[in-house]
Amino acid sequence: MFVFSYSHRETVKHGIPESVATFGVIAGLWLAFVSLGNGIGSIVGGVIVKAFGFAWASLLVVVLQLADFILILFALIVTKRKTSKGYVELTSSQEDEEECPED
Repeated sequence: MFVFSYSHRETVKHGIPESVATFGVIAGLWLAFVSLGNGIGSIVGGVIVKAFGFAWASLLVVVLQLADFILILFALIVTKRKTSKGYVELTSSQEDEEECPED
């Protein structure tokens, strides 16, 4: 569900008006690709099991899941390093307030 929320937020951030229609388009695209993945995944999975057998197909799933876990862990570590600069970035309005403190 994170990807759906992210897609909607990014769409609005890039200038598309936030409305029920925008939400509907994003939801429709999301569900269309989920359904497409379910259909194609079943067919490809069946072909792999038929060609290599259940044991090898299961091993392939385990290897792909481990690779996915490692990639996500790496991405989280890299993102954490980029965002933890040790200071808080100020917006322009916060900078103006700090330059002219009120007595």
